[in-house]
Amino acid sequence: MFLLWQRLLDGTPYTERLVSAAPLLAPLRARKLPVEVARIRAAVARAEDIFDRLQEFLRPSVTERQAHAFVTDLLRAEGLEPAWDPGHCPHVAIGPDTGFGHVGPGDIAAQPGHLIFVDFGVRLDGYCSDLQRTFYLLRPGEEQAPAAVQDTFDTLIGAIDAGAAALRPGVAHWQVDAAARRALVDVGYAEPQFAFGAISDAPRTTAAARSVRAGRVTARHRSCSWKRATSSR
Repeated sequence: MFLLWQRLLDGTPYTERLVSAAPLLAPLRARKLPVEVARIRAAVARAEDIFDRLQEFLRPSVTERQAHAFVTDLLRAEGLEPAWDPGHCPHVAIGPDTGFGHVGPGDIAAQPGHLIFVDFGVRLDGYCSDLQRTFYLLRPGEEQAPAAVQDTFDTLIGAIDAGAAALRPGVAHWQVDAAARRALVDVGYAEPQFAFGAISDAPRTTAAARSVRAGRVTARHRSCSWKRATSSR
């Protein structure tokens, strides 16, 4: 809105009198009322229900495009909207040769032994959920994921829990990231490329130096790499 007013008043003496209200409104908007938290929880619950049904759908030979279409059809049938661009929500990545980041779904087919990563959220009553899940397709004769896969997953959960434990009002954002980061690095995993959850993508930047505030919603996710795959939660 500030930029719109700047354009509308361009060439008039009033342009220099405008001051952005963002420094005032952003912290106010970030603090959620109980009714807002309830709407976010409802959006999370709907997304988790779709994840449960997607898990039943995933099997060998299913492609990224088919998994994406399956979720899109569920959203349409239930009158729901994706949390972001429908071409990339859900983001489905299958196996070690898939694209990195929020790329569109391709024709890579799931095979036994593959990891399947899905990033997905629902927009409901003006509020969004944003969840990530990783699935492992068992090979014939397997009853659980291999030790290397399970260890990576368990370590990630531990890192997320460590970050969550540090997520307290008054704690600097970079300190929250550091707690989750140490849980990985201390057991031999590589230094993570990105910061913990929605804290910041640069743990020591000005934004990351800000402290955690009560009443705000923060995403909790962490990824780490090993030789052949990436696991994320």
